[in-house]
Amino acid sequence: MIPSPDAPPWLRAVRAELDEAYDRIAQIVGRGRGVLVGCPAHANPGDSAIWIGQILMLRKILCDRLLVCSHTKLAPDLIARLPHAEITVLFHGGGNFGDLWRGHHDFRIALMTRFPELAYVQLPQSIWFRDQETLQRTRAALRRTRRFCLIAREQKSLEFARRELDTETLLSPDSAFALSPRRFETPIIEESIVIRRGDLESGDADPKPTPGAVEYLREPRMPLWPRAAGWIGRSQLLPTLLANRVSLPFGEKVPEGRYRHAIELLSGYRRVVTDFLHVHVLSCLLGIENVLVANAYHKNRSVWETWTRHAPNTAFLERWED
Repeated sequence: MIPSPDAPPWLRAVRAELDEAYDRIAQIVGRGRGVLVGCPAHANPGDSAIWIGQILMLRKILCDRLLVCSHTKLAPDLIARLPHAEITVLFHGGGNFGDLWRGHHDFRIALMTRFPELAYVQLPQSIWFRDQETLQRTRAALRRTRRFCLIAREQKSLEFARRELDTETLLSPDSAFALSPRRFETPIIEESIVIRRGDLESGDADPKPTPGAVEYLREPRMPLWPRAAGWIGRSQLLPTLLANRVSLPFGEKVPEGRYRHAIELLSGYRRVVTDFLHVHVLSCLLGIENVLVANAYHKNRSVWETWTRHAPNTAFLERWED
């Protein structure tokens, strides 16, 4: 982790827990290699912040034994070409362990089903299932693997995992807490901004994103090369290992650009009101006053109760009307 002696006490405590969790990951990987999969291909800067934090922490514990899969499409063929006795698959963290965002979870189950002989670590995730069929499929996939360590990023998800999933579990903060962003030296645009979801995670019956959310999710301008590298990598024009190497700029520079965009946006305001978890997390790291509003399930409240409730100038609301 980047040294931060000036970090406030609440953040030092959170980062100590994060260090402990990644030390556990190092023990699971042992002398082998960790293969990080699930690079975010969508514009939400929160997932990019998680991705960058994971790489920072994993490189600290694994050094050159970390292999980053630069595009999800490459993951099955990449893993198939590696010596299975030496690798542990590391799934990208976030808020998609369950059936709310099915594409991400189906990818996870498909990989475990194809390679049950491998060890897996699910990096810090929030867990949410709405139907028993997906939960049962997940249980079956976990049981078939040689080893699966599920790291929950808040208390409610940990309790669910221990109650419903017969697998190794661990509690850890979100990997974005490893980051040490600095506010841009930009003029204050307005006193406050509302960044409100308009998707499946909104707690509203008829969700509509605010202009602040549209700007937060806007894909920033980036150099052409990282995007071209991503296209080349997933085009199947090159052998898999070479394709992954060529497309690494996509897996590094594109998330960095999204993360930088979010920091620049937040730097223009003194107060933020949001139901995006990572708008809250980044605001806490930047020292910006913020209010976190509940989302469609326990995630926001549980992260706040588990990790950020002691951060200064932050509050939690159960409903927007409050």
